[in-house]
Amino acid sequence: MPNCSVRACTAACLALTFTLIGTEAAAAPFTGPVSPYYLDDYFDFSIYVVQGGTVINHFPWVYSPASYGNYNEGILAVTNVVTTNGFGTETGLGKAGQYTLAGVPTGVGHNAQATPGFTNELQPDGTSDGKYNYTVQFHATDSSNHEVEAVVRTDLNWQNPTVLFSVEQGFAGIAYDPNNNSLWLSNYDQNFLSDWSLDGNLLSSFSTGDNALSALGFDPADSTLWGSVGTSNFLQQWTTTGVLLQTGVPTGLPEGSLMGGEFAEAGSPTGTQVPEPFSMALFGIGLAGLGYWRRRET
Repeated sequence: MPNCSVRACTAACLALTFTLIGTEAAAAPFTGPVSPYYLDDYFDFSIYVVQGGTVINHFPWVYSPASYGNYNEGILAVTNVVTTNGFGTETGLGKAGQYTLAGVPTGVGHNAQATPGFTNELQPDGTSDGKYNYTVQFHATDSSNHEVEAVVRTDLNWQNPTVLFSVEQGFAGIAYDPNNNSLWLSNYDQNFLSDWSLDGNLLSSFSTGDNALSALGFDPADSTLWGSVGTSNFLQQWTTTGVLLQTGVPTGLPEGSLMGGEFAEAGSPTGTQVPEPFSMALFGIGLAGLGYWRRRET
């Protein structure tokens, strides 16, 4: 199992340069997502919940506590609970687990599993349809050391991974669309969003310009897509037809490394239930410049 520092597993894999704020959204006020948007920040080992332009909750990882180079709870899926998982074998397979929507640990933990047939994989984001969880490999190699990236399905505790279909390299975000029973994927390398059926047929696609999105989520309240621009705290909202609606920084969301992002989907038992606020004393939207990926030194 290879070692992978932040510089090695991100700087070598991800394109870190992006241009922020398209002209379509430059003059529009930032109102934030309608539903609670769960964002997994592996820089400070915690999960932030954004709704309506502000952070309404924040809770730390407890199954894999803070330590240098820790990615073991870096992605998540949201149904009636929040379930975290690691980035894959490229960053190590460790302990992750389950929280209530309010961020209380349930005590249900698990060890991440490698996808059969792959010797190395990096999977930065997750999603759920309420029956299964899904992730997409940003980078992966098979037993012959060939590049073979895929969309992977697991059970709701991130166990028993199974390959659904192959994709090209560079997809960093994934979100389930209950309207189409499909999966949206964000290509970080080539800056586009595409919609795929669960059996691997490409349904639609559009360019996001120079904005590479991670932490992809589908808000069932208004059927729009949300993502983190370049893994920063700058968030963008898109229609499923490719119209940029807004860009901004939620009040209380720090700069960090946001790879995992998800909404509770419409088909899940609790829909878009709002978790308890962590703090109401958050203030000041800072849309003063370009976001950036904060990297650690090895």
